[in-house]
Amino acid sequence: MASTIGQHESEDKLILSLRKETGTTWLKALTFAVVNHQHFSIENHPLLTSNPHDLVPPLYKFRIKPASLSPLTLEEAFEMYCNGITEFGPWWSHMLGYWKESIVRPNKVLFLKYEDLKENVNFHVKKVAEFLGCPFTEEEENNGVIESIIKLCSFEKMKDLEVNKSGKINFEIKTFNNKLFFRKAEIGDWQLPKLVANFGFLGLNGLEIELATAFARRKNLN
Repeated sequence: MASTIGQHESEDKLILSLRKETGTTWLKALTFAVVNHQHFSIENHPLLTSNPHDLVPPLYKFRIKPASLSPLTLEEAFEMYCNGITEFGPWWSHMLGYWKESIVRPNKVLFLKYEDLKENVNFHVKKVAEFLGCPFTEEEENNGVIESIIKLCSFEKMKDLEVNKSGKINFEIKTFNNKLFFRKAEIGDWQLPKLVANFGFLGLNGLEIELATAFARRKNLN
C-alpha cells in the first residue's frame, strides 16, 4: 500500500494523502511527531493523550447515502470496485498519479510505501523529516531522538494507551471508538491470494477485503 506527503502551495500546510486503512493512523502519528520533535518531549507528548486523528484531522467529510437510493447487492458493490467505480476512482490510477507527481516535483510530493516503511522505519522517518524541512541534528540522532519517536508511534505503544483503548473521536456525523484504528499493522494482513489470482486484482482496503471475502465465499473461490 502507498501513501504520499505533499506540501501545499501556501508552503505552510501539509497534506497526507492515503487510501483508507493503508497505514493512515501510523503515518499521521509519525508525521506529527517528526514536525514537532523540537517542541514536545517524549514524556509529555500530545500523542500520549490524544488520538493521531485528533492531532491531524481529516479533510474529507463523511457522507450519508440518500434514503432514496436502494442498497447495492454484494455482487454489484464488488463488481463496481473491480471496475474502478469508487469514491476516489480506480485504485491504481489514484496511486499512479501521486507517484508520477513525486517524480516531477520531488520537493513537493513524497511517495511512501507501507512495506518500505515497515522494513526500515529509521531511514524513512529521517527521509520524512528532511522532506518536511525539519531534519534531525547529529546530536539528536546520537541521543536517540529518532528511535524515541519510532517507539512512541509504534502500534504496540499506541494501542496500549488509555486514550486509544477507551476514547472516541467525532468525524462530522459519525463517532468512532479509537481502538478501531488499530489492527495488527502487519504486511499482508488483509491479502486474499486466491481472490487476487482469480480476479487479477490488488489494492483492497480493510472494509473492501471483507466485502471481497464474503463475495469469494459465496462464489466458492476460497
